[in-house]
Amino acid sequence: DQASDAEDDNIDHDRIGMKLQRERLKREGAWEQVVADKVASSINSMQQSLPSSKKATDTSDVDVASKEWLDAGYVKLLRGHDLTPTCVALQSDGKTAISGSKDHSVLIWDVETEERSLTLCPHWKRRTDGENVIERTKGEVLSVACSDDGKYAAVGRRDSTVSIFDIRAGRNNLVKTFTGHKGAVTCLTFRTQSLQLFSGSDDRCIR
Repeated sequence: DQASDAEDDNIDHDRIGMKLQRERLKREGAWEQVVADKVASSINSMQQSLPSSKKATDTSDVDVASKEWLDAGYVKLLRGHDLTPTCVALQSDGKTAISGSKDHSVLIWDVETEERSLTLCPHWKRRTDGENVIERTKGEVLSVACSDDGKYAAVGRRDSTVSIFDIRAGRNNLVKTFTGHKGAVTCLTFRTQSLQLFSGSDDRCIR
């Protein structure tokens, strides 16, 4: 029994030690580099397994190289936007992705089934507000982020707004729109394990 208790204590100490090490790396800004190195290593391993790595093949052609990654099953193409996608955010569980586009739409994807699970914001359609035609460019989605708890999505647009949606409730469930920026909102991120949101803009401000 004493030996078992001692082993459990060692496991707990190891877990605490690893957690402290991760926190130290984050404070020093080195954790991102560790993650990047692991991703780069995985990508390199996949590349080495492609047929072109085993024979003299010209991989400078982007279309040819892309097809090879697709054929190998390493890359999947998900289609749903009418115009160019501008941003993608992956939820912390890795099962759900959120994408935004120049067509104003925000789509939620099931990564495992490779299917669209929800249209959070609809595609742009030509319409008027009185006598004025609503411009497409102002509503372009340039940034998206999702909270760690998977409850909320933040959407930044060219019209300087940041919109918060409750993604549990389905399409167009707008919670709040922030209007503090004076330029296009180009980046968004939630603080880890928090609902505190940071936004960056062409106006050179971070809020």
